Amino acid sequence: MSIAQLGNSYAFPHPTHALVEPNGLLAFGGDLCAERLRVAYHEGIFPWFSPDELPLW
Repeated sequence: MSIAQLGNSYAFPHPTHALVEPNGLLAFGGDLCAERLRVAYHEGIFPWFSPDELPLW
């Protein structure tokens, strides 16, 4: 299974698609704008990020 790359849409894959290894990785990319975070948090998805890397979800 491949990891989804987020684009301009705020849609996320369903959390059941998260990988077992690395634990819980669902997608990468996108931004950390308020609307994307609101959608993600509502679905139980949280970002992991470093300032110099793409966000991992």
